[in-house]
Amino acid sequence: MLATPVLTDFSHITQGDDQELKDHVQKFAPQHIMDGVYLHCFTLETRFDGLGDQVYSGVCDNVEQILAHHPDIEKSAQRFVVGVVAIRKEWEPEKEGWRWHKWGKYIGTQNPRCEYLVDEPEIEQVYCYQVHMII
Repeated sequence: MLATPVLTDFSHITQGDDQELKDHVQKFAPQHIMDGVYLHCFTLETRFDGLGDQVYSGVCDNVEQILAHHPDIEKSAQRFVVGVVAIRKEWEPEKEGWRWHKWGKYIGTQNPRCEYLVDEPEIEQVYCYQVHMII
């Protein structure tokens, strides 16, 4: 089942008058999408307490594909949390950048044809994801 874990307490970092530091911590805080799913979480381990092993990772077009490809996430009595990070072509450098093979199996429906996202003629965005058990 998807569950909402306990966010790691970063209040000790953001105490005091350093507004730039507070803004930085907030900017990179996970954004809740739905129960147990968070956007902007490459390293879930640094954002949540009580995470167990990473059980799945890969590349997709949307969260629904993750849940369809790994149905046990919702059906199991074990609790899971999913972290996703958007990868947009417009954010990529003109040459090289993000490559498909480095981030796990692609489970989406688009048709990747190039090594680098920036070179893909029809793909504008994908998501990298990680699924962890909650202990």
